[in-house]
Amino acid sequence: MENGKYKLLDISLNAMTKGAFNLLVARGDPGMGKTHRVLDFVKKKDLSYKYVKTYSTPLKFYELLYKNRDKKIIIFDDLSNIGDPKILGMLKSACWGAHSDDREVSYYTTSKAFEKLDIPNNFKVNASIVLIFNGVLSSFEPIANRGVNIDFDFTFTEKLDIFDGLKDDNEINEDIIKYVNESCSEATKNLSIRSLIILSKIKDNGFDWKVFANEILKSDDDMKLLLDLISKYDKLEKACDEWREQTGKSRSTFMRILRSIRKK
Repeated sequence: MENGKYKLLDISLNAMTKGAFNLLVARGDPGMGKTHRVLDFVKKKDLSYKYVKTYSTPLKFYELLYKNRDKKIIIFDDLSNIGDPKILGMLKSACWGAHSDDREVSYYTTSKAFEKLDIPNNFKVNASIVLIFNGVLSSFEPIANRGVNIDFDFTFTEKLDIFDGLKDDNEINEDIIKYVNESCSEATKNLSIRSLIILSKIKDNGFDWKVFANEILKSDDDMKLLLDLISKYDKLEKACDEWREQTGKSRSTFMRILRSIRKK
């Protein structure tokens, strides 16, 4: 059965295109299909859209908004420098106006580069905006509360269910799925749909995929030890004491790692 977060993403995209809201934020683990799902939706619906990735200066961001203001959707995918105060200011205006139909963005400067662009100092944005993040962007709350937010951080068990459900559509080899179930855990890094597709292609081309799996799907040693000790001891403090003894690290570090696991 498909994970509910992907269904929610489809429903949210549909609601946004109907005018229910102007901003959708999809944030979470990289390589778990957020971008693929969004692009698949807009292509199937034959919507006019602009997909933007990599880096953008504030001036370029303003130009992108202006040139694509009448698209149905503008998708910003893990855009570098999106935390720039000028860009955040533009996003605030582009996602929410004093009135629902009044999303006006402004940019006032004496820059010669701006003059060469031959674009106005302010304009109305009609497009809805999708923001895709692989991590947490600090100071982003003023933007996020202007729309709908979907968190794509999954537990290890949830990932196993997702991989099994998507293996046929993504041509993930059954041996790779079996390996993940037997050899990986919450402590495994880079565990994603993308990683399993890469390993499947390596296997399909006749290479020793397990050699690559050992490198791609490495474990966080501190987290792995923590998980092993928690399962070994009835009391958390005993697990913490042995973890500190073996790693030489503090109790606060132990608790921070534990919180990161339980948060998922």
